[in-house]
Amino acid sequence: INAEYMGVRGTPPPDFRIVSGGIQAFTHYLSGSAREIRTECAEALLYLSKVESQANIGKLDTFMNGQILLQIFKSAVDTETELETVIPLIKTIKNLLKGNNYHIEFLANNGALECLGRLLESKNTAIVKEALDAVALLTSGQPSDIALFLNSPLPLQIKHVVENFTNTEIKKLGILAIGNVSLNGTHEQIATLGTNDVLELLFTLLDESDAYLLSLVLETLFNLLKTAAELKTDSQENVLAQRLFATGATKSIEKLLDHKSDEVYKRALHLLETFFEVQDSLP
Repeated sequence: INAEYMGVRGTPPPDFRIVSGGIQAFTHYLSGSAREIRTECAEALLYLSKVESQANIGKLDTFMNGQILLQIFKSAVDTETELETVIPLIKTIKNLLKGNNYHIEFLANNGALECLGRLLESKNTAIVKEALDAVALLTSGQPSDIALFLNSPLPLQIKHVVENFTNTEIKKLGILAIGNVSLNGTHEQIATLGTNDVLELLFTLLDESDAYLLSLVLETLFNLLKTAAELKTDSQENVLAQRLFATGATKSIEKLLDHKSDEVYKRALHLLETFFEVQDSLP
């Protein structure tokens, strides 16, 4: 395995058509082999899944095989205690998620989202970070990709992760994955995001102190409010704005006007001025 792995490496990488046959061998030895062999195979798959440009994105077609993907996903979950193996496998999944619509749909139909959901249940911070980063890649894509996310358990699984991890970086990645929907989704998808438990999560995070995390939360809330305003009729109230006011979230946003970060202050003020009546006493 090591000899074959070294054979696929090179600068520049060799013609992919020559080495792609190794993918089946590497996935085969991900299970039932010695630990060091599993690690070598995971590293080889990571290397082979790298796409240098859109011009060679077709190389990912070789990975679009149900048995190959099943073994990658299963091994990613089963080798949780072997970080040197599981991390390259999650990064391989991330590389595959950078493919086109065909690749992403094939991945979803063959268990990719279920695999990421299982990885989000891990207690290991490094694994959860990589899994969240993979989900963020999915939600940064087309509305068709976002639909896969919204129709899966992932939104609520991310909510659970953000609520139960104290690690700020994990909270940031979780909100980034969710917030991408408010940036790249259709009006209907963004509205869907604003009607489930994710909204409660955003409210609770307004009490955090990290400037980047707060900026992500405020940006997502702004996009949700903006979409709600655009979908309502002239005679209707912005239901989402009313909910923020009723839950006291607007008070929390007002407190952020005293935050030491200029970015947080600007985002908080812009949100309040756009969707609420701001008193003259505010800065």
